[in-house]
Amino acid sequence: MGIETVSKNISNKMGKRLNKSEEEVAVLNYGLFILIHTSVAIISTFIVGVLTNTLIEIMIISITAALLKRYSGGVHSSSPSRCLITGIIFSLFLAMVCKFGFSKISIMNLGITLILAIIISYFILYRKCPVPCANKPLKKESTRKKLRKNAFKLINIYIGITVIFYLLNIYTGVGLFKTITVSIILGVLLQIFSLTKAAELTISGFELVYNIFKI
Repeated sequence: MGIETVSKNISNKMGKRLNKSEEEVAVLNYGLFILIHTSVAIISTFIVGVLTNTLIEIMIISITAALLKRYSGGVHSSSPSRCLITGIIFSLFLAMVCKFGFSKISIMNLGITLILAIIISYFILYRKCPVPCANKPLKKESTRKKLRKNAFKLINIYIGITVIFYLLNIYTGVGLFKTITVSIILGVLLQIFSLTKAAELTISGFELVYNIFKI
């Protein structure tokens, strides 16, 4: 039973019991769906992080990408369940990259990597943001401008936090600060990637696999 089915069943039962109108039930259903989906995503990501010993990395990457996606849009899987699975797969992959790929990188090379990542992120965000989807067509120009503005505000906050932790890593040598720095940037890049055509092709490939295994 999918998340959509669960939220719909609960909202319909609550609507009948409380004598709510169809519109009120629809609003209740949407709220329940967001709550359940978010809770399942957090719990699932947490469990995967614990099992793979990448809890800090995967949680930061997932949350960073999810918050930015709210404003920038991007490609989606065909169902919430598939979207959840795909998100965890990508986040886990990047968490592993952070944990093992950046573990011995020098401060200078990390700084260069961060600068390149920031430039790429701003460039793609400027060209693409916000990217519409079936559930959010973004036909109103005022809505597009608002989302675009909020997306740039958020990425500026991310960059500011990243710079702070990068400097803390330089002056203290504490590895946790490097982990946080890299995780935030990878979370940003993950969401920036979802705005591109390459992401659409990648998700299409995942959809074929999901169809084969009937997920």
